[in-house]
Amino acid sequence: AYVDQTKNKKLLLFVLAATMIGSGVILTTSTNFGLLIFQGVLDGIHKTMLLPVVTAMTLGSVGKTRFHRKHAAVNSMISTVATGVGSLLIGGIGYAIYPDIQKVFSLL
Repeated sequence: AYVDQTKNKKLLLFVLAATMIGSGVILTTSTNFGLLIFQGVLDGIHKTMLLPVVTAMTLGSVGKTRFHRKHAAVNSMISTVATGVGSLLIGGIGYAIYPDIQKVFSLL
């Protein structure tokens, strides 16, 4: 796979972070249908490439002989916890800015 063969894994991770930021900016600022389709493409690129890049970087840092399921499980656990904390943080900020908002946490 491309992720395993490239020497610029940090650059690839930076590009994925930029696609995530760009996707969020387009989603929050645009009502243009074409841009929203482009946002979906950026979001798909980010979501399909992030896990292989993080796994390849973990493999590169610990080595082939010491990489086992524990590292993959830790990567997955950190990702899940970060998603939950981010959701609570965004919900809390939304509730603080708009205190009369109804059911702010129902989507979480």
